[in-house]
Order: sequence, then C-alpha cells, then structure tokens
Amino acid sequence: RGTMVREARAGQQAAEAHAEATRLAASVRAADLFLTVVGATKVLEADITSVARLEQLHSAVGALVTAELRPGADRARVEADLAGARSRRHANEQSLEVGLRDLHHAEAADFNHTQGGRPVAARCWPLHPQVW
Repeated sequence: RGTMVREARAGQQAAEAHAEATRLAASVRAADLFLTVVGATKVLEADITSVARLEQLHSAVGALVTAELRPGADRARVEADLAGARSRRHANEQSLEVGLRDLHHAEAADFNHTQGGRPVAARCWPLHPQVW
C-alpha cells in the first residue's frame, strides 16, 4: 500500500512538473514574440522615415529636372529607390501584423493557464502607440 501511495505522489509530481514546463514554454514563446514585435515596430519606424525622406528627395530632384538642372535619370533613380522603400515598408507592415496576431494568440493561450486555481496572464502590453 505504501508503495502505491509513493507511486501516485511521484506521478502527481511528474504531472505538475510537466504542466509547469508547459507554462514556462508558453511564457518563453510569448516573450520571444513580444521582442520580435518590438523589433518589427522599430524596423517599420525606420521604413516610414526612409519613405518620407525619399519622397522629399523625389520632390526636390523633380523640381531640378523640370528646371533642367539635373538629368532625368536622377529622377528615375529616386523613383526606383522610393518604390523599393515603399515595398519594404509594406512587407514589414504585414510582418508586424502577423507578429501582433501571434502575440495576441499567445497571450490568450497563456491566459487560459491557471496557477493555484487563479488564471495567469502574462501581459506584454503596451507597445508603441503607432502599432495600434
């Protein structure tokens, strides 16, 4: 009888350890997603700045080309750079949306875990206001 009790307790402890490992893994995933989203936010901010700078350059070069003070190839080069910057910004916006969605799912999944009968939620908010 004593052996069965010890085995049952060992099984319970193993199950509790497995549950704790699962909770920790979910928390690590949420933290990783959070840092990924923060990084993507900074990249997107840089993309926005780059597009704004290239738009101003395009305007300035366009005026110089119109006044025949610069060759038309300069305008074409700036337009190509601007198109590339807009494309990168768009791709990074989509990447950020995916990261935010994954983070929301991770947070919702983590909220469903309990500790001592109480829900546990690892909130990673707020992020940069422009993200919302």
